[in-house]
Amino acid sequence: MASREQCEHCKSTFQNKTILKTHINTNKKCLASRGLSLQTKFICEGCNIMLITVSHLHSHYEICKEYIISKLLQKHEKELQEQREYYEKREKEQQDHYEKELKDKIKHTKNTCDVQYKSLKDEYELELNEKEKQYELLKLSFDHVQSNYNNLKEEYTVKINKYEAILERLAMDAVNKPISTTTTTNNTVNNIVRDHLSTVYTIDSLTDKQIEERIRSCMTEKIFWEGQKGLAKMCVDSIVKTPDNKLMLCCTDTSRGKFKLFDVKGNLKEDIDARLFTDRVGKYIKIVGNEIRETIQEHIDNKSNMLEEKNGREKDELLHKMEQLGYALFDVVNVDDYERNKVFRSELAVLSSVKRGDEI
Repeated sequence: MASREQCEHCKSTFQNKTILKTHINTNKKCLASRGLSLQTKFICEGCNIMLITVSHLHSHYEICKEYIISKLLQKHEKELQEQREYYEKREKEQQDHYEKELKDKIKHTKNTCDVQYKSLKDEYELELNEKEKQYELLKLSFDHVQSNYNNLKEEYTVKINKYEAILERLAMDAVNKPISTTTTTNNTVNNIVRDHLSTVYTIDSLTDKQIEERIRSCMTEKIFWEGQKGLAKMCVDSIVKTPDNKLMLCCTDTSRGKFKLFDVKGNLKEDIDARLFTDRVGKYIKIVGNEIRETIQEHIDNKSNMLEEKNGREKDELLHKMEQLGYALFDVVNVDDYERNKVFRSELAVLSSVKRGDEI
């Protein structure tokens, strides 16, 4: 068997010294164990995350909100600056042209009679006034363009704020809306929910450390590749299901995303779209998911370094796997984004549903 190279810092083994050298210089875990950080020139202009290669950086740019927003603002600022420079240049060129033209004509008519001179002067002064009016119109046009840009930017910001406020109000209305059923039906619903929910094990009673440990113990590469469906099943199996054979969270209406849970005081609470639950687990799913992504990325990089140029088919397979890795990472980082986690919420609702057929 061919000898393998071992990292003296983290004891990982590699096929040759080239791969070992790459590992020592780029592996974040190995660098951290030596009190070092990754030295790279590939840094995201939006969120300042450091990446190993330019291809990784370009892949990251496609999903980085901060970078996309920064580029849009830069584009608007550049367009505005180009318009400003264009009109300033036109203004100067016209002013220089008019002044030169006026001076030349005054010089040419200087030796003529006073009447002719005055007539020509008046004529060109009138022309200059007309040109100045044209300049004012151009300046007004520029100001109008700039004003429209500012208005559109402000209108866009207002719409976003209104949209967020409407979503928040709708969520609050849904939480506070009384259930329009009879007292008997309410009691039946609550009894069904109480039969399924644990009063001993609740989401509020779990510490952040306990949640992180549970996710670390069960989140695998297989779950990572399964996306938000796999993440939802993992959450139900490792967190929602309790040792007393009940649930910490249950869905009473899968079509409307209505969940219920107990708080630490034993009060039954409604959790629309499982937001309370998702906010607790989302952070740690993203932390562990990113670590898994780094391990997969390192494996792909190592395999890519071992391939020769003639291995075109295998390189294409690695590129395809890199593309799939980006999609899987997108699912993980958006697990707590309520505009992009519909698959996670739907699967969580189905797996924690307490009633089939007629919804509660």
